Amino acid sequence: GELGTIGLGYDLDLSYDGRRAAFILQDAVTGDQDVWLIDVARGVPSRFTFTPELERNPFWSPDGSRIAYRTVRNGGQSLVIKDSNGSGTGQTVLSGKEDKSLTDWSSDGKYLMYSQSVPGGGKQDLYVLPLDTGKPEVYLSEAFDMRSGRFSPSSGPRWVAYSSSESGVYQVYVQSFPPGRGKDWT
Repeated sequence: GELGTIGLGYDLDLSYDGRRAAFILQDAVTGDQDVWLIDVARGVPSRFTFTPELERNPFWSPDGSRIAYRTVRNGGQSLVIKDSNGSGTGQTVLSGKEDKSLTDWSSDGKYLMYSQSVPGGGKQDLYVLPLDTGKPEVYLSEAFDMRSGRFSPSSGPRWVAYSSSESGVYQVYVQSFPPGRGKDWT
């Protein structure tokens, strides 16, 4: 069925328990993009971020207690984690000038996956951010564009599905996680 009212919303992520959804709502007048939450059963939305910066790509933690999202501020881009009850301002877990898109939060809660543009290359590589160390790691970097990495839903992810231009057209591939155990494509 319909979830909420029609608006300029996108980047929807459903919580693991299916009770709430996080999404981006764009103000039709100012163009500001903020994270909003909606109670699925009641269809009642509530604003989650209140900054003039652009927020995108919200993803729920597996236990539903936090939401990770990307924000653009001060000429750079950051990945931020904030308590889903709306308290606090959120914790920046990664920042830099590079164009990033948050693409998933692993079901064991240990990793964020994101794509990042390669300077001067016109392509993106896939990265993981282990939340225990806070040090980004290259997941896949090849001569072609790779985007939209998503972890397998099992506890302790074993696979990542992603889109790649390897064949000359975008196709979905599946790669082991961590990498090195093989690749398949669909």
